[in-house]
Amino acid sequence: MEVKKFQNKREVVAHVYPLLRENHEVFKSFGPKSEIARKNLESDAHAIWLSERLATIVPNNRKIAEIVVANKDLFTPAEQVTLNKFALHARGYEKWVDDEVSYEGVVRFPEEFDEMISEMVDGGAQ
Repeated sequence: MEVKKFQNKREVVAHVYPLLRENHEVFKSFGPKSEIARKNLESDAHAIWLSERLATIVPNNRKIAEIVVANKDLFTPAEQVTLNKFALHARGYEKWVDDEVSYEGVVRFPEEFDEMISEMVDGGAQ
């Protein structure tokens, strides 16, 4: 499957941002630090979290990584470092979810990626 090449950062961000926000909402609602997970250890939040990692986060991460890698030439060298960190995180996270590596082998989600994409949405990336 060939990933679409975009004309500018604005188009890349327009496709990546909604996927990133969806992942954030799933993590916030059901992840290990979610309010429901902290307040009620008997809740179904953990089972929902395990399901949503597979159904939402992993596929979204894969799409985001494919888009940014295919279009990294639109970004500055410094921004490309951040894109690469996300792609590395996405690959490791998927391997962890698939039980191929331990959690220690996963590069943590790069907050600077979220900040960069959010700033480009707010600031109207070129």
